Amino acid sequence: MELLFLPVRQIGGPRKSSLTLEGTVLIYREKRWTHETTVQVPVELVAISERARLEGSRLVAALLSLLIPLALIAIVLGVFGVHESRIFQIASIIAASLGTIMFLVFLAYFFIRKRTVLLTIIHKETSGEFVGEGTIEFWRDSKLSRRIDEFVEQIRERQAVVDERIPYPAKHSIGVSHLHAIRELIIFIFLFCVPAMVTEIPELLFLALIPLGRYVYRKLQLNRQPKEYRRALASAARQKYEEAESYLKRLHDRYPEYVPGLILMTDIYLLTDRFDEALETSSRIPDEYLDIVEDMQQSIWQFKRIYQRRKETI
Repeated sequence: MELLFLPVRQIGGPRKSSLTLEGTVLIYREKRWTHETTVQVPVELVAISERARLEGSRLVAALLSLLIPLALIAIVLGVFGVHESRIFQIASIIAASLGTIMFLVFLAYFFIRKRTVLLTIIHKETSGEFVGEGTIEFWRDSKLSRRIDEFVEQIRERQAVVDERIPYPAKHSIGVSHLHAIRELIIFIFLFCVPAMVTEIPELLFLALIPLGRYVYRKLQLNRQPKEYRRALASAARQKYEEAESYLKRLHDRYPEYVPGLILMTDIYLLTDRFDEALETSSRIPDEYLDIVEDMQQSIWQFKRIYQRRKETI
């Protein structure tokens, strides 16, 4: 089956989002400043609908078109003190008039509802009932309208193929998220500084030490681990999996039964689609961690099945 790609402008989501159809799997990708997420959904777990809703960005544009001219007038008046200038008065009237006209245009445009496409991701309970798991809603932009129609039609066609030819449909979607720890720390420090900025109480800046202290504590705890493991973890965080694997093999030579290393190696094999090696590595984890191993192996089989669904030709 042909691989299809569709960039989307998601509602309430990041600007960099996309949908891909690969085999009989829908792949959703989003990129935020603090993390990147990929969700793989078998097409039979996608319910498609459309609806109309107000677009908030139009209201924001209306308010800005009114406030920006007024702010510029106030700044010029405060800095240069030219309120008696005839040219300034005429320019102020023109700017305020244009701002008011644009405000009314965008405000009227705001009340015109725009069509959206809603993809509801469901999963199958053990009772056999299907339950909603999440939604992906994006605007039906006019420039992409034809591509969106073709994409939606392809989802429906591939759902029909699954109904006809795959005897045991999937029950769950799978997802992977890559976190940028330093960026997340910056966000938390800023949020903990907000009370001090709002209340103008400098002492509240000490609240910023809470996320910083938590980050330092985790780093100190990590420094107690073998250096090969720390370097492998850092490489994996940058998605340099070959480099991480090299460090972990050195670690395995020194500490064959080091559990965090075996877990990380299993995760790397999983993320690089080497499922048999992931299963073999997870089986080397000692029996006292049986509950962890069972969860890991279940995830491996789910990833493997969806990977096969992505690559198969039906």
